[in-house]
Amino acid sequence: MLLQLFEVITAVYQYINLLKQSEPQEWIFKELQDIGYMEFRFAEEQPPDDYVVDLAENMLFYSEKHIISGEYIYEGWEPELVKHVLSFFHPDNMRVDILSRSFDKQSQAIRCEPWFGSQYIEEDIPPSLIESWRNPVEIDGNFHLPRKNEYIPGDFSLRNASIPKSSNDDNPRCIVDEPFIKLWHKMDITFNVPRANAYFLISVKDGCSSLRNSVLTDLFANLLKDELNEVLYQVGIIEFVSTA
Repeated sequence: MLLQLFEVITAVYQYINLLKQSEPQEWIFKELQDIGYMEFRFAEEQPPDDYVVDLAENMLFYSEKHIISGEYIYEGWEPELVKHVLSFFHPDNMRVDILSRSFDKQSQAIRCEPWFGSQYIEEDIPPSLIESWRNPVEIDGNFHLPRKNEYIPGDFSLRNASIPKSSNDDNPRCIVDEPFIKLWHKMDITFNVPRANAYFLISVKDGCSSLRNSVLTDLFANLLKDELNEVLYQVGIIEFVSTA
């Protein structure tokens, strides 16, 4: 277990070293700026008690001017500040917390914290590991900066401007009717925000006609989700939620 843990930490510091070797990328900042603006502009209403708690927490971190918008707004691109923050990411000021049931329960080094009685052990990280993390010999060739997110929207105009607000058409309309696909659509004329809900029902012939087919269908669905994982991550950043 510990060997795998150290391998993970090694990978983390390899990537941090990659970031330090690369110049700060303004396009990444611009993406975060666009996403933050979108989330702030179209933020959904929260329960009052939760909102008060959030604002109270923000008062600890932001000036009075930015208490409401501080966690969303990225005001200016400062590459030197990015480098300054990255300079603090090194193993000399790192603490590793390991939660595990696998430890020597007879060890004389066991301590007991006073509030919940949890047992714990404090150990120094071997200097050789600290040095290897401080100056990684190489960076895994699979590591790279994130790709540009082509799914971040820029056009928030609504398509329902020509629909009368008094329209009583509460039923979706079938706009595509072909042998292998039907598509139904209903325009929102109530909330007037650039959001959409899409529901897909895919029928697989004989997909569950036998135990074998059922297992293969489930396996195919899992493989498809794994194949789309990188894309789903990118769209998830912009509040696109998918379930299957």
